[in-house]
Amino acid sequence: MTEKNPPNGDSAPEGASQADPTAHWWEQPTAAAQAPDPARSEPTMIGGPTTPFAGYDQYTPPPQQQQYAPPPQQQPYVPQPPPYVPQQNFAPRPPYQRPKSSKAPWFIAGGIALVLVLGLFAGCVALINSASDSLDSGGGNAEGKYAMDKITNACSLIDTTSVTKWAKTPSGDPEHTETQPKSYTGGELKCRARYKESSPSSKYHTNTADIALEVSFLGDSSFAKHDYDNWKDYDTGTTGTGRSSGDVTGIGEKGYWHSEVRDYSSSAVTEYTVAVQDSNISIKVEISIDRADGDSFNKEEVAQVAKDQVRKALAGLKK
Repeated sequence: MTEKNPPNGDSAPEGASQADPTAHWWEQPTAAAQAPDPARSEPTMIGGPTTPFAGYDQYTPPPQQQQYAPPPQQQPYVPQPPPYVPQQNFAPRPPYQRPKSSKAPWFIAGGIALVLVLGLFAGCVALINSASDSLDSGGGNAEGKYAMDKITNACSLIDTTSVTKWAKTPSGDPEHTETQPKSYTGGELKCRARYKESSPSSKYHTNTADIALEVSFLGDSSFAKHDYDNWKDYDTGTTGTGRSSGDVTGIGEKGYWHSEVRDYSSSAVTEYTVAVQDSNISIKVEISIDRADGDSFNKEEVAQVAKDQVRKALAGLKK
């Protein structure tokens, strides 16, 4: 089929050019295509197009869109400082300083207190001295049958050798003290003598014999007390194995005796005491004998020696 048909079976459109009969109609320029360019036409030409694109529908611009107000201008971005984080290491607080104040009131108060303390101390000293003077004003023993003003050695009041029948060798010189009357004591006298010897029955033991004298004078104050009462309470207040005591008659106003025996593995110690009170005096003689178990002795002899020495001392102290 040699005849060329227009596409889609359409006939040539109206106005199609037939200049080239061999060309298809759609390949021929149209009359409109051969028309002069309206853009190049002179507007002053008579009969020329007065408006561009003559022969075409006039272009109607689209309706203008509604003008919107520009968005508000944003503030320029200012970077914010980072959040506050408390530091861990704090600077130490300065030490507290007490506000300065005048020290004058303290010095004044301290001076007043010192004066009061000194005054109180002086008053106490005066009171003590006054009491001491009143106690010592008697100058000696309470009124009675005995006095110590002529005794210079308390050991002269007894026979210290009276215990040598149980031990013959002196163990040093006899010791003595003489305390003159003052305060409420009224004066004291003390003597102690010690003797020793080897045991006849035991070569490992040394026998000893001691004698002690104690004399206490009653003071002349109203609250003075005889030492005899304290001695008796101490010696006879405890009882038990090896302890015994009783009354002593015929010597002084009243008296007691006390015996105590302490046994050891190979020896025994016997203590015998005689104490009496008479008038203004308390007197005590104590004999202590330490002997081996094989060296026996007579306890009655010890009691008799103690009583005799009490009588001797009383005789030597009479006024």
